[in-house]
Parts: sequence; structure tokens; C-alpha cells
Amino acid sequence: MTMVGELRHLDGIKGNMYLSETAYLAPATFHERGKPASQIIYSNVKEIVEHQTYVFDTLWTRAIPAEERFEQIEEGAGHEFVQIIINPQKASRILSELVKSAKEEVLLFLANDKALVRIDNLGLVDHIIKMSREADTTIKIISPLSQENSEIVNRINTRAPSIRILTSIIIHLLVYT
Repeated sequence: MTMVGELRHLDGIKGNMYLSETAYLAPATFHERGKPASQIIYSNVKEIVEHQTYVFDTLWTRAIPAEERFEQIEEGAGHEFVQIIINPQKASRILSELVKSAKEEVLLFLANDKALVRIDNLGLVDHIIKMSREADTTIKIISPLSQENSEIVNRINTRAPSIRILTSIIIHLLVYT
């Protein structure tokens, strides 16, 4: 008999729970590996079971199949992730760190023409130009082009012709029902 139909992985999760259609059980205290928790939480209250089922389903949909994670580990590859960052200062810092840590390829997809101006103000355009000259790094920038960022585009084309700049048109689609 198979105990686990599918196993998934989600970074950063500590702890566990046991959930059925009618009951919820979870350790209330941390315990040593291989030893049971000294205290547990149990509930068969319908609303609590429903809430914990919602929590489980949310975690499950964000997790990746264990086989995929095993392959990533065996290949020595990192894993992909998506993170929404609302704080502009934090977004700028993370973008800077990511661009500066790139080894093989940089692909920047910029939502509007002002974004190229912003990354130039962060000093990232100069860093990207330097990367293209010193390393065997593929660099592509996809951005709407305008008068506002034309000076930056000209500077990139002049100082680093190996950087590909592709224009994009952002189309906003409204659907009325």
C-alpha cells in the first residue's frame, strides 16, 4: 500500500500537520528528529478543519513535485521562483544584486520606457555595459523605446554593441463581461 500519492517541496516551510476530511492534528512544540512532539493540537471542529485545508491547499499549489526538486539538486541547478516586491527600495536592491551576480545571461524585460531610465539611475546600465565587455555574458534588454530613454539606448549601442536591445509595445487589454 502506498502511503504517499505525491510528494512536493516548498522552500522555507518548517513544521508539519496532519489533515483529514474531519480532523486536524499538528505538533504544538518543536521536537527532535525521530522523537514525537511533547504536545499536539487536535481539532475536529468543522471551521478549523476547513481553514487548515485552505492553508494546506495554498501551500500545495505553490510547491513543486519532489522529483523536480531532486533533479535540480542532482544537476546542481538552482530553482526558479517568482516573487512580487512592492517596496521600491527593496526591488531596486534585489535587481541590482541579481544583475551583478549574473554569470551567463541577463534578460531584462522592462514594462515601460521609464524603467530603463530607473535602472540607469541605479548604475545598472553601466554595470551591464562593463559585463558585456569583460565576460562572455549574453545580455538582452526588452523595453519600449521613446525619447525619454533614447540617450541611454544610444549609449548602450555605442559602448556595448553586443547588447541586444529589443523594442516592445505594451498593450493593455480590457475585457468587459
